[in-house]
Amino acid sequence: MLNKISQAKASPAAAVLLLSCLLLFLARLTYVNFFAPPRPAPMDAQGRANRKVLIELGNKCGGNFSRLSASDQARARQLAGGYAAMAIAMLHKHPHMGD
Repeated sequence: MLNKISQAKASPAAAVLLLSCLLLFLARLTYVNFFAPPRPAPMDAQGRANRKVLIELGNKCGGNFSRLSASDQARARQLAGGYAAMAIAMLHKHPHMGD
């Protein structure tokens, strides 16, 4: 039985397939480790609290930044800068975005 296994030869197609899978695996590893953009850092406690406030403001105004009071708009701008309106609209539509 062992003699039959050791004498069995792989077909050229199987060898090419195995070699191409190995090359694809190595290419993927190379891309992920050397060329892929870095992953974002996990959100800290302050970032999660800010996000929660922006979601609450988004629910309060229905995603429309102009419906917020001036003090709420100022708070949102303090948290999100120039992206406050976009952040409120996106977090109102997709509250789990960025989890």
